[in-house]
Amino acid sequence: MNRTVAVLRTNGFDETADRSNDNQEFLYRALFPLFAIMNHDCIPNSYYTFEDKTRNMIVRASVDIPAGTE
Repeated sequence: MNRTVAVLRTNGFDETADRSNDNQEFLYRALFPLFAIMNHDCIPNSYYTFEDKTRNMIVRASVDIPAGTE
């Protein structure tokens, strides 16, 4: 059980009713396995959103990312 909770805390993504309010309680936390294994950078070159109807996570580049780079 502890391992499951640790995985959810580390790799889960919270969704709130108002993403502009950092103090708001989240509606749910979900795991997106492909997104969880993407590389991390302190200066990100992408962002994610949730599609309202399907609740799918969508990742988009925020800058041009040359082929062969991350």
